[in-house]
Amino acid sequence: MKGKVTDRDGNALVGAKVLLLNSDKEVFTDFDGNFEFTDVPQQEEQKIKVKFISFQETIASVIPSEQSNDYLEIHLRSK
Repeated sequence: MKGKVTDRDGNALVGAKVLLLNSDKEVFTDFDGNFEFTDVPQQEEQKIKVKFISFQETIASVIPSEQSNDYLEIHLRSK
């Protein structure tokens, strides 16, 4: 499962913390705001929490499947 974290203007948020709430996995976004989780269970709802300093936390839900391109675009709002 891959994705990108940006602000409302589409600027990449470097170093945002992305947590997979159904497991103990967490990653940080790269210089382009991208993140990736590997070995995510298929056909099971996953909740993703994104945190970044001075921005509101966001939780997104997705059901990964082999047939879909599981790419999430997450836009954070400033506090």
